[in-house]
Amino acid sequence: MLVLLLTITACQRTDELELRTDRAPLDRRVVLPSGVRGVQWVAVPAYADSGFLEAPEKPYDLYAFIVLDAPVVSPPRNPSPEQAVTLPAAVARAILPAALYAAARAKGASVELSGEALSAPLTLKTREVSLKAAARFDAGLLVRLYLSGGA
Repeated sequence: MLVLLLTITACQRTDELELRTDRAPLDRRVVLPSGVRGVQWVAVPAYADSGFLEAPEKPYDLYAFIVLDAPVVSPPRNPSPEQAVTLPAAVARAILPAALYAAARAKGASVELSGEALSAPLTLKTREVSLKAAARFDAGLLVRLYLSGGA
């Protein structure tokens, strides 16, 4: 009987990703650059839920692709440092333009993209948010944020 109970407890339902295009939730957490034409983002749990104990507030990883009106131009630097961003493959398919997704390198269930590191980090608006990675691409910015349970 105990084995059956443990087996049932460990089984968890996997929800599909909810692609969001509303800007307001991002605006509450980070100062977005000027010239934003659109955003595509998803939030996924930051940990695998065992189902054993329910956390009162769950942390999330928020992955966003911020589409800009024009390519991002920064002051010339030599050389331009690269920033790698790793994200789940399903998230990448949901938020990235097709050409950028095609350029991603597979790493198991994740993909990795290398873009230009931002010359200045994004400004966060709350202590419950931390910037995990951000990279610049011709079409826009790829950002990974960690949201603690209260964010």
